[in-house]
Amino acid sequence: MTQRTYLRRSIILWMRRYMPFIINPAMKLYSVYLKRLHRSLLRDVIAEYGGVVQVGPFAGLRFSDANDFRDFAHLPAAQLLGIYEAELHAIWQHIIDDETITTLVNVGSAAGYYAVGFALRKSSARVDAYDLDPKARTLTRRNAEANQVDDRVRIHELADFATLRSVLTAPRQTLIFIDCEGCEADLLNPDEVPPLRECTMLIEVHDFAQPGSGEKLLTYFSDTHTHTIIHPQKRDPNAYPETGFLKSRMKRYYAVYEHRQPGLYWLFLEPRTNVTK
Repeated sequence: MTQRTYLRRSIILWMRRYMPFIINPAMKLYSVYLKRLHRSLLRDVIAEYGGVVQVGPFAGLRFSDANDFRDFAHLPAAQLLGIYEAELHAIWQHIIDDETITTLVNVGSAAGYYAVGFALRKSSARVDAYDLDPKARTLTRRNAEANQVDDRVRIHELADFATLRSVLTAPRQTLIFIDCEGCEADLLNPDEVPPLRECTMLIEVHDFAQPGSGEKLLTYFSDTHTHTIIHPQKRDPNAYPETGFLKSRMKRYYAVYEHRQPGLYWLFLEPRTNVTK
């Protein structure tokens, strides 16, 4: 064994043995730092704008207590700024403008950003919101009340085949928006829930959690739907004037950065004119 080979192997062995003791604590410290940064960012946004969404398809949406939902919404500051999931803004506006869509089934509704926002923007719309977390359901109810749409937002715990079959009474008028952290390909099975073949669907796909989920969904609906794939995009804070009041460059960056993992994207499925039921 040459001296160079011996040195290389020694370094590799040292890294395998000791790097976890360096990296793991560093990652924990980084996680704590990010949590504190996002809480500080949320306070700044509330101080500047209050609890009202500023721009985007749900501008004007009011949160009953913006501080209260920080642990039950993904990136609440971005939601209040109105720049959350900006890749989907054009699709949501298209859906809002589509007079044939009058019902939203939202699986994984969290604090109600989409469920309540949809009801607010479509004055005659009916919403069924599902979330397993009881505090998330409570926050959705409070936010529906704060926006005076609680008479049109029904809140449920579990979405399964039976509940979907029961609520999809007018599938051609229904949008399904689902963000269930990996269960999407299991739940949206048209053999178990035939009305899905006629619904419009916006699906957050978690291929990193359930490999092949996106392909499975495309196979399910290849004959009945057209599809659009939307990938997360990099964000430039300078493209969002709503963040201009933030003095910290770091906060401006994290106001628009959404921590999307590889293998996460969205599918927008629209039913074809002739559907095989």
